[in-house]
Amino acid sequence: MKIKNSKSKIYVKSMNEEIGGIPMVFFHGFTGCSKDWLHIIKNINKWSIIIDIPGHANSLFENLDSPYTIDDLCNELY
Repeated sequence: MKIKNSKSKIYVKSMNEEIGGIPMVFFHGFTGCSKDWLHIIKNINKWSIIIDIPGHANSLFENLDSPYTIDDLCNELY
């Protein structure tokens, strides 16, 4: 699913939600994407949430001419 925020559309996917409990949230590195975590999630058998950081894979910036800071990312993830 893509969550539309003020400056981006962030791709978020919940996996193994039926297991319940507190989900583990996975963020990829600088050149990665949410799919980088799939092999680990298959082995841990926990409710997991994977996120593509804006500008990577399935997440997009709304306006490439507008500045985007780490504070923007934090606010949008919140």
